[in-house]
Amino acid sequence: MDGPKPNGFTLAWTEKTAPSQPVIIFQTTSIDANCAPQGVPDVTVVSGPSNGKVTFRKMKILPNVTRKSKCYWVQVPGVKAFYTPNPGFVGKDKVKLRTKLIEGGFGISNITIEVAK
Repeated sequence: MDGPKPNGFTLAWTEKTAPSQPVIIFQTTSIDANCAPQGVPDVTVVSGPSNGKVTFRKMKILPNVTRKSKCYWVQVPGVKAFYTPNPGFVGKDKVKLRTKLIEGGFGISNITIEVAK
């Protein structure tokens, strides 16, 4: 990626789905120590996918915290990213997302999607 380097996070993982089936590939929220929402982070596609599409939906979701967190069951405004493979596609696809963090800076998520019958 050209330009500034991420100062928040850089993560990579794989999600699996069946042909023509949407799958949640990413979700994010921003909360403070008291579980209060701090706004909805802005998420954009940096690159990919080649064999499907990514859509975003703002909705109330559970934050990405551990089960021991007092915020674990508190739904807050956030955004989910969905990947839907093109009709008939079977194989691997890749997506790179950029999340603008509420507190400043951004993070990068590199996601591989395996579409298998």
